Amino acid sequence: MDSGIKKLIKTALLYGALCAGLLMVLFVVLFVGGKHPQMINPVLDIRLVLLPVFMFLSLKIYRDNLNGGVLHLWQGLIGGAIIVVVVGLLMMAFISIYGQLETEYVPRYVSEITQFFEKGRPAFVEQQGEEVLDAQLEKLPHTTAFALALDYFWKTLLIGVFWNIIISIIIRKQPKF
Repeated sequence: MDSGIKKLIKTALLYGALCAGLLMVLFVVLFVGGKHPQMINPVLDIRLVLLPVFMFLSLKIYRDNLNGGVLHLWQGLIGGAIIVVVVGLLMMAFISIYGQLETEYVPRYVSEITQFFEKGRPAFVEQQGEEVLDAQLEKLPHTTAFALALDYFWKTLLIGVFWNIIISIIIRKQPKF
C-alpha cells in the first residue's frame, strides 16, 4: 500500500477516535446532567459541529504536513468517510455498553420519547395517523441499548456524508503542473 494512503488512513483513524472520545465524554456529561443525549433537538446535535471540525483538521494536517500540500477530492472523501465510520462504530459500541451498565439509560429514553409523543399527539396523529403513532408507542417498551446505538450510528453516517462532501470539496488542493 502506498505510504501516502497509509498516512491518510492513520490520520483519519486518529481524528475519528479523538472525535468519538470527545463525544463519549459529552454523552456522559449530558446524561449525568439530566438530559438524555438521544433526546436533543437535531438542530442542536453536537455532531453537526464536531464531525466537520475533526474532518477539516484531519484533512488539513494530512494535506499540509503529510502529503506535500496536495489533497485530491478522492483522498478527502476517503479520509472523511474513515472518520465518520470510526466515530459511528466507536459511539455505537460505547452506547451499547453504556446502555447496559447505566440501568436508567434505556428506561429514561423510553419515558422521555413517550412523553414527547403524547405531548405532540394531535400533530403526530394528523401527520401519520393514530394507528402509526399507537404502533410506535407499543414498540417503545421493547427498545434496547443496541437499538439506540444503531440509531446513533445511522444518524452519524447521515450527518457525516453531508459534511464529508462539503469539507472534501472545500479543502482539496490540486498539484500545480
